[in-house]
Amino acid sequence: MRELSCLASGLVEGASSSDGEYATWPLLAVPELVTALVGSQFRPEPKQVLVHESLFIECHRRPYEEERFSFSVSWSGAGTLGVDVELADDRGGKLAKLMAQLRWIDLSVLNRIKSISLTRAARGADLANSRTGIVTQSSIDVFVRLSGDPNPLHTDRDHALAAGLSGTVIPGAMLAALVAPALRIAHPGFEISTLSIRFLAPLISGRSIRISTSEMGADDGRRLRVFLSDEDDHVAAIGDVSAAA
Repeated sequence: MRELSCLASGLVEGASSSDGEYATWPLLAVPELVTALVGSQFRPEPKQVLVHESLFIECHRRPYEEERFSFSVSWSGAGTLGVDVELADDRGGKLAKLMAQLRWIDLSVLNRIKSISLTRAARGADLANSRTGIVTQSSIDVFVRLSGDPNPLHTDRDHALAAGLSGTVIPGAMLAALVAPALRIAHPGFEISTLSIRFLAPLISGRSIRISTSEMGADDGRRLRVFLSDEDDHVAAIGDVSAAA
């Protein structure tokens, strides 16, 4: 958990090593989830890839150092795959919930998925901005190793080029992990309760990421909208974040 947190926080300029813990520790369940899916009926056709459409994380509390926790996994769908993960402590108390929506698509379609501009997505809202450094392939490789994501689009440049992309793709879960450390800078004191994020288009490695936030509604800044975009302000993901009570 600490290594994942430090990796995410280290990418966001000005963040401390503990700032990424919210969105990273539930991802510890991903390697076991992948193992379960490999043995399931969800098998790709040739020249298909599983893309991440959305992710929802709700944290009740983080586990203590060396605390044991358990998880349960359920999934549904075929072409579209819905996955629910519940994490609990050894007394059955709720720790976190993670829900993901994924979809099999043809590789030939991937490069035709278009992002939208930040100006269009934000619709004139006032934005607070944070940035990452360059997201290198080595950073992605470490994240993939820790989270267990087996998608070759994240690590195999030749595979990504064959799909018509200009390079490997930053994992959606890695983008989600950047939100918490960015919020600690742009909105000090904002403690996340839930994070819901939609992935619109691939974000290619070797670039920096702009993380922009705006307040939603008139509820004293308890809800924020988050936009993750590349250096050209092409939005790859949009998230909604609520603050802990």
